[in-house]
Amino acid sequence: MKNNFDRIISVLTCIALIFCLLRIRSLEGEINSLRSSMAQRIDNVSRDVNNISYNVRNTLEQQASLITGDEWQYISADMNAKTATVSCSVTAKEYTPGVTQAFVTAAGQQFELVLADGSFTGQITIPLYEETAIYNVSFKENDKITNQPLDWHFFPRYEYLTVVYADFSWSGRGNKAESKDNVYRWIIEDGEIDIDVDRQNGSTKIISMDMVEIINGVETKRTAIPLDGSGAKTDDRMFASQEPTRPEYAGDYQNTNLRYDLTDYIFEIPFGSTLDVYVETVDGDGLLHRNQIAEFTVSSDGRNIDEGHQWWHGAESTVYDRKGNLIYGNEELMK
Repeated sequence: MKNNFDRIISVLTCIALIFCLLRIRSLEGEINSLRSSMAQRIDNVSRDVNNISYNVRNTLEQQASLITGDEWQYISADMNAKTATVSCSVTAKEYTPGVTQAFVTAAGQQFELVLADGSFTGQITIPLYEETAIYNVSFKENDKITNQPLDWHFFPRYEYLTVVYADFSWSGRGNKAESKDNVYRWIIEDGEIDIDVDRQNGSTKIISMDMVEIINGVETKRTAIPLDGSGAKTDDRMFASQEPTRPEYAGDYQNTNLRYDLTDYIFEIPFGSTLDVYVETVDGDGLLHRNQIAEFTVSSDGRNIDEGHQWWHGAESTVYDRKGNLIYGNEELMK
């Protein structure tokens, strides 16, 4: 009888222990859930506080501001003067027609903004290939001058002009070489040139694009790269277009991607020579963009001394004017 009673006690104890363990686990889950909920609430409160702080700060800044709005946009570029013209406008909260004057200073030169339709507007001229910032607009009434902070930053080189990037790549075995008649033949078994043209000013067209081979500083061959994408591998032709790839920015921004197939292409380099390969692009502004995509040096006894991608491969182009004068970039980087 006593043994049965002990067994019953043991069973009941085990059941109680199991129940306690289950309850403890359930409580642990509830605690973790409460912790998660509390953390979420703290995050929400912190976010609300930050939003309130931002809104209060923004409201105070707006109340203290002398203007209700400001804007600017590029109008044109002068390639000869190397300047860009920007139209800008600020709307003052209070002004006296015929008395209040407004000025901004850019690149060390002061420009007056003229009151028209409730806003002070004008055109400023800034360097085409340099960064320019305007930090405030000045309002003058009689002898009193007040300044309102602005945050205008300009870099027409990248925001208005065409920017070209080009790279040369090969896959599989990639390349092989054979030498005879004192000429090293670099045979590309599966290669391709990839060119990206960012036309920030959507109206600027690409006039021409060529692959240029130069031996010891002398041009030896020039191959036209079709602008319609027909020079790409069949599977890649869908990428080539002079149409906007971002329709929502049509007219302001156009990107062109062109690929040129170099499968089974042969570069010939005389012994003791260096081959430099460039992509040259001429745009509608008359600028020549030169991207170096390969450099290959062969010793006098026909050995490959230097070949492959340099750090500058795929970098932006060096830019020249219609007469071939360097206007942006560093030629030394390509040597």
